[in-house]
Amino acid sequence: MSFLRARYTVQNPDFAVANIVRDVTDAFIHNRQLNANPILAIIETWNAGFRGVLSKDKDFIDWQANGGAQASFVSEDVDYIQRSINDATSTRRQRYRKNFWSQALDDLQKLSELSENIVRLNNYKAAKNKLAAQNSDSKATITDKQLAALESRKASVDFSQSGRSMRELNRVFLFSNAAIRGLDLWRETLTPSKLKTKEGRKEAFGKIFRAVATGILPAVLQFAFAHGDDDRKREYQQAQDWEKETYWIFGGMKIPKGLDVGLRLMSNLTDEALSAMYDKKPFEVKRAILDPLINAAPSISATVFTPAIEAFANYSFFREAPIVPRGEQHLPNRLQYDANSSWVAKLFGEAGFSPRKVDHLIYGYLGYLGNFASHAPNYLERGMGLNDVPMIRRFSFEPYKNPKIVKEYYEAYDEQEKLYTGYKLERQQGKKVKPPEDYDPALHKRLKSAHEIMSRISKREKVILEDPKLTYSERKAKIQELEKRRVELCEKVFRRAH
Repeated sequence: MSFLRARYTVQNPDFAVANIVRDVTDAFIHNRQLNANPILAIIETWNAGFRGVLSKDKDFIDWQANGGAQASFVSEDVDYIQRSINDATSTRRQRYRKNFWSQALDDLQKLSELSENIVRLNNYKAAKNKLAAQNSDSKATITDKQLAALESRKASVDFSQSGRSMRELNRVFLFSNAAIRGLDLWRETLTPSKLKTKEGRKEAFGKIFRAVATGILPAVLQFAFAHGDDDRKREYQQAQDWEKETYWIFGGMKIPKGLDVGLRLMSNLTDEALSAMYDKKPFEVKRAILDPLINAAPSISATVFTPAIEAFANYSFFREAPIVPRGEQHLPNRLQYDANSSWVAKLFGEAGFSPRKVDHLIYGYLGYLGNFASHAPNYLERGMGLNDVPMIRRFSFEPYKNPKIVKEYYEAYDEQEKLYTGYKLERQQGKKVKPPEDYDPALHKRLKSAHEIMSRISKREKVILEDPKLTYSERKAKIQELEKRRVELCEKVFRRAH
């Protein structure tokens, strides 16, 4: 199962870049060695850690020798002893000549480890200096270095900390150990016996304060930025919940959020509270409280089966939305695609498969490298946009991609159609029944009228996708305009309903 974990992390440059931002944020919350000032903490981390990792200074070598690196997210998939032997006995050029793909993947592994190593090395240096200061000669002993390396592993989640049963479980349910260790950081902090001590209370208060600060302040800035312009406000409101859960969204840019459950809880609570106060929207308890807690828990689905199950059910558990949007489900399988569908998926479409589901399976089982390879013919034909460029695309937000309100529209349409059809059937059978309580004739009429317009928009979208005269950027702009029309139409339907 490690090959699947590697597809999502080790062999994914997008993950590595986003992980740098997430790790620094999470380390700020849990790292007792960092400066209490978040700005100074980030500067110090990058100054001491980044330079040490790149130059491989003496502290970096000592830290590795004492096992500090084995706490990284990808540590289960890396043979550190073999890597050290290879690094010591040959040059990178020689290793590339001997086995290009093996060395390329090894370098991708190192990129994935970079962000965690920066934070942990900085933590090691601070802990080592603190221990050395207690000695008469102010020099760190071998024991001090070992203790400092152990302390560095607590800078964020120690992914190597697991027993035999957990390792076996992690082979079936990928990242379950990471999820449990993330929650365990807070369990250790809030243990009653620890809170009885002055130092324990101080540490707990510090972590809670930092989690609140790193969750609330960016959420307020995000809300203010989105509400500074009507278009930005609509774009943010229509972003999918999973995207809001994992990123800070500022116009066309998105910044990865830390993985810490406390941070995400504070972020969602702030966003929902501000929306309830200023936009007069109902406070969504599920998104504000339940989603961060549920997402922090280990998955109960065996990872190797998940993509296939999702494709069969036409539902993404992560995005909580259909793989094939409701507006395309009535079309033949081969026509279930959009501007982002890969050339390879469309080729399978000619054989009767849904291109959207094929792309879902490619990414689910082959990860970033498979996804990039399947889209390579697309890039050769029409070039690459910001949302295609590796690493950069993790920071690029695409407005009106599967808008939230369109999903709500189709759910309401299907519900009203079901209620009306059942009521009509019972009346035809001679039963004296009243219309269902949830059936709204006026809403049903507006939904049906809008449904005809939605169908015309979908047909127009397919014409644009197949127009050879349009460039990729022109096609994307026109489709985005159609998505905006869908959103405005749905807003009109629901506005009149209220």
